[in-house]
Amino acid sequence: MSFMSLQMLVLVAALNVDAESLPYYTPPADSLLPSWSYYRTGASSIIRETGERLLLVDDDVSAHHLKTATSLIVLINSSHHTIWDAIRRLVEQKFGIKEQYDNVSGTIPEPITSRPPYVGTEALAGTPWPEIGSGLEYFGIDPSLPKPQEYELRSGFYNQIESIKGFSELRLRAVDATGLFGKEGTILEIRRRDYCREWALGGRSVHIAIPLPYKENRAFTVITDTEVKLIEELKSLIPGLTIRYFVSGSGHIDYSKIKDAAREMGENR
Repeated sequence: MSFMSLQMLVLVAALNVDAESLPYYTPPADSLLPSWSYYRTGASSIIRETGERLLLVDDDVSAHHLKTATSLIVLINSSHHTIWDAIRRLVEQKFGIKEQYDNVSGTIPEPITSRPPYVGTEALAGTPWPEIGSGLEYFGIDPSLPKPQEYELRSGFYNQIESIKGFSELRLRAVDATGLFGKEGTILEIRRRDYCREWALGGRSVHIAIPLPYKENRAFTVITDTEVKLIEELKSLIPGLTIRYFVSGSGHIDYSKIKDAAREMGENR
């Protein structure tokens, strides 16, 4: 990946951000504009239908267009084998698992960026998966060292809503981050894709929303409180966990902040 494409990544978060401090937006249930999502948040109507809260990059809900998160990066002070086993069981119980991989068996395949016939690319232009890089490569780890072990899964469909032909799909990657923590530690990265039929809109490029008299299949990249709650459930399964969150959107990721937070968590154990 080029330096310029890396400049298109963002991570906006202070050290030691817990779940209660994450910025959310709750879409209005009585919106007069069925496709409120295109115009203000870049998220699907699934979130409004389910009553979920949309995770934002910052808490400025007064902005004309909200800055929606495209990935959530999670630091956990426990071994990646322990965390992977627990999170995989949680996803299996709640959503089912469609695919899973590990880098011991070979290179983890890149995701399909779009799903025909749905309109909408994988997150924002220039935003890769995983944003932390395969094998934590964007943290400047010595390339001569063995790559950290990592796992990835794609969930079954959830949030299935027949009225809008909608469903959600979760992607999750777990990486051994012992080298960053100085002790056993794990980095999770999660990203959700929503697929549904929405009323088409015109004029989005000039910051107006004109409802059109037809629907189209759309795809969206989001994170909500549903996925955060899934991660928080690890605390009840594994007593003594410390979990810290970094919210990612479009722009530049300051990897040094993640490294500092990981080392701080390792020192405090």
